Amino acid sequence: APCCSPSREGFRPGSQLANHASRCMALRFTQSIFSRRMAKNLSAGARTTKSTVLHRQKWMELKLVHYRDYEGVERAWEVASRTTTSSSGVDAAAIFAVVYRAKGSEAVKKPDEVILVKQYRPTVANVCVEFPAGLIDENETAEEAAVRELKEETGYIGKAVSKSPILCGDPGMTDGTMQLVTVEIDGDLPENQNPKHEQEEEECIEVVKVPYEKLHERLVHFAEVEKLDIDSRLFSLAIGMNQTRPIVPT
Repeated sequence: APCCSPSREGFRPGSQLANHASRCMALRFTQSIFSRRMAKNLSAGARTTKSTVLHRQKWMELKLVHYRDYEGVERAWEVASRTTTSSSGVDAAAIFAVVYRAKGSEAVKKPDEVILVKQYRPTVANVCVEFPAGLIDENETAEEAAVRELKEETGYIGKAVSKSPILCGDPGMTDGTMQLVTVEIDGDLPENQNPKHEQEEEECIEVVKVPYEKLHERLVHFAEVEKLDIDSRLFSLAIGMNQTRPIVPT
């Protein structure tokens, strides 16, 4: 039986099972108190005191951030920052682009494909499979940036239907932020039959169409068979989609 969830059989006061359950409950109680204290200390005590730019280029800069941890100890951390952050405070929009189509005699359009991109990333010296994405321009919302970037990178025209809160990409290394915008694409519209991208000169992006129901399976194939790198945010979404599907009895 699971910890602290003993079966009726053998659960007697003083028995080994009962003693184990008591220890588990005491441990959980202690962990709960520790977690509450830690959360209070982290939010109340830790703060950044100074930030110094060590090196700056066109798109990025390296900073040394001085901070005081929740115990009052002075520390320093190296941080990579974008130099292009708009006044909104959000760096980029990533796009979960889903193509909807009507199949057969069905009147209701259903998710059919997910639009992804492959591009070479010098940072990992490999081709990476990712969401379409791009920087948010000044006076532009995340939704507007998502629709624009989707058109530029893939040629598809869609409608932004939702966005995530502001998210951290890799908070151990960078202060970069993004919002994940869900864009619905009507795959039956004429303009989405043979989309033509508008990529910039320095961009070399391959558009990838993946069946909606096989996103996780295809990403595993890209990683294990084609030896490509997979964006962690994309793979996390695929895991979630895969785990929420109904289990079909064998």
